[in-house]
Amino acid sequence: MTNRDFLQITDLDATDLAAILELAVRPIASLGRPLEGKGVALIFEKPSNRTRHSMEMAVVQLGGHPVYTRGEEVGLDVRESVEDISQVMSGYHAMLCARVFDHRV
Repeated sequence: MTNRDFLQITDLDATDLAAILELAVRPIASLGRPLEGKGVALIFEKPSNRTRHSMEMAVVQLGGHPVYTRGEEVGLDVRESVEDISQVMSGYHAMLCARVFDHRV
């Protein structure tokens, strides 16, 4: 699987999806620490306690540093376009994860 943007499940072909599912069933410890020393932005428009905690712990277990941001702090498509926000934040973080109301964002 090559490194590229993954915005929705339809962005993946069958081979990529199979590779992701294969990784998902492995114990997290067997994956090593691929995010060692890297930041991961967690942007939540929708408040979600369980999703936030599971994502933060996954990032930590993979060696990364999660940076949580509430949707109103970012203002997706309100103060700045999604494209501008993602461009700037991708310069700071190795990965951006977002829980949004509208999946077209």
